[in-house]
Amino acid sequence: MGERARARRDVETVIVGAGMSGLLLAIRLQQRGRRDVAILEARGGVGGTWRANAYPGCCCDVRSFAYLPLHLMPEYIPERIYSTQQEIEAFLDRLAHKHGVHDNVVFNARVTRCERNEAENAWEVESTQGRLRCKYLVFANGPLSRPQRPDIPGLEDVFEGRVWHTAEWDNKVSLKGKRVAVIGTGASAIQIIPQVAKDAQHLYVIQRSAAFCFPRDDGPLTDLPQVVQGLKQQGLSFISKMRSDFNEYADNFVFNIYNNKELNDQAVAHHRKRIFEIVDDPEVAANLVPDYPQGCKRSLLTDDYLPTFNRPNVTLIPAPATRVTPRGVVAENDKREFQIDALDVVVLATGFRTGAIDDVEIVGAEGQTLSQSYEETGVHTMFGLMSHGFDNMFFMLGPQSWTPQGNTCEACDVQSEWIAHVIGAMEDSSVDSISPRPECEQYWGDRCLELGQASVWAQCTSWYLDPKTGRPFMWTGRWQEYVNELLELTHKVFRLRKDGREEDGKEYHQERLAEEAKDQRGVAGDLERVLERTSRLDHDMKDQKRCEKLLASVDDKVEDKRGTGAWCIVAAAFVGFGPEKVLRLERAEQDLARSGEPDGNHDFFPRDAGQSRRAQSRQHDNAQDCEES
Repeated sequence: MGERARARRDVETVIVGAGMSGLLLAIRLQQRGRRDVAILEARGGVGGTWRANAYPGCCCDVRSFAYLPLHLMPEYIPERIYSTQQEIEAFLDRLAHKHGVHDNVVFNARVTRCERNEAENAWEVESTQGRLRCKYLVFANGPLSRPQRPDIPGLEDVFEGRVWHTAEWDNKVSLKGKRVAVIGTGASAIQIIPQVAKDAQHLYVIQRSAAFCFPRDDGPLTDLPQVVQGLKQQGLSFISKMRSDFNEYADNFVFNIYNNKELNDQAVAHHRKRIFEIVDDPEVAANLVPDYPQGCKRSLLTDDYLPTFNRPNVTLIPAPATRVTPRGVVAENDKREFQIDALDVVVLATGFRTGAIDDVEIVGAEGQTLSQSYEETGVHTMFGLMSHGFDNMFFMLGPQSWTPQGNTCEACDVQSEWIAHVIGAMEDSSVDSISPRPECEQYWGDRCLELGQASVWAQCTSWYLDPKTGRPFMWTGRWQEYVNELLELTHKVFRLRKDGREEDGKEYHQERLAEEAKDQRGVAGDLERVLERTSRLDHDMKDQKRCEKLLASVDDKVEDKRGTGAWCIVAAAFVGFGPEKVLRLERAEQDLARSGEPDGNHDFFPRDAGQSRRAQSRQHDNAQDCEES
């Protein structure tokens, strides 16, 4: 479609958003022969958050060779250790063209309303480019796509200077010689502040809460010659290793810090010491020390944020902004009031509205909107991928589905693989619709809550938590545990409708397995034979590598050759294999990686033992309801 695109009236799948998650899903669908796809993108190009956030200094905080989906473009060599916004946007545009999905994008098509037409088994989608109808609707507009403008009196109607959000950066305005205030000290702020400080006459950093900042050690990728050599000479196998290494680091080292108070206290002490070593003024340094456990709010990577406070033209204001005057900002804490005058520009580094989708009216079959449904019971999902009452509608990076200590690209990979396989399996078997079972959504919500209560996530207020219910918006366990839940539960927790009657998912998957086993060329048959051969192997490193090689030899229908992780779901998620065969391979690698590591599975702060047992009992009961109903 591209620039010539117009929204067609009827398509099989509509994807909302042409960022990384939307593009990966379109590619996965295409690889399975599902090419009848329209991608509705609100902006004028692909890239999603990497197109919108074009502020100075914007870059990724995961190393480029682990973050970028290089397995879909292995010939690409990243420019830097941490990719800039410009590089990621260009990479995604190149990826879309390479895989032929760029022409599926309808640009400047902001979705405003979606309504389920049960009689037609369709979704009616309204956008600024017209209406269309589809069987499957996928929201891939990302959790960091809706700028959060703070409710500060006077900000919108009193201030006489310029105001903009980091996601709406005005590149036409030069900050040279200007007096600037940046409100916020989160992920965007710590990248912007060092850049603005170079140009501004004076910069005021208005801080509500301090951030944990760790060194990035960024530079050209050529500073890591072994990585460049590995990418050029080993290709996919090296890409797989880099991604796996990062996942293991996040699932073990980082996760343990977030779930073990002793380790967390050590990390906090190390960070405090580092601040006082870098920042010259002891009072400023003290105000830059966070007053909460590491990980409770997003931990950040930066090489130049803390040194910026040694500049004579930078002032830290350790208090939240409370009101805006015609030419300034007033900030107050419990000790004093700060008056900042003669400002030219106020930059809002205040993050995004996360959690449930609130900028599109989504109406289910019973006439209830998604917002109303969540208002009544709080966010309810299965795997963060679907919600009961909204058949054939999927989320990518939805609430309760990804972990902030992990790699977002890996989550996009796994979820795009899962959704593409579900859609393909349904079409192959003429299934009309799919919806989560409500009792299973309750189990999933309890699972997320139980993990969150036992970790650092519950120890302060952040965008990781639903402000209405206190339940985590995120999956707060290890990422591999999330993948395992997908493998083990997918064939149990959904109801399918075919020819006007409902079928239990488990029975359907068993029937589908029997059908696919007859086709010796099918993915199911191939993987079943491979797993039968590998199940007899011991779990030492030598045999683990043999397992990976065998898995990599599965039918060419499986494009991703990483050996573990996302693509395994294509075979196990929807066909009822004994998932223990798949998990045997993944857990062997995990066991080896975790041997000798500190145990991070106990509560971050001790709770009443009876309360913990009661919570576990409720979760067990909900799991039983999900299993038996």
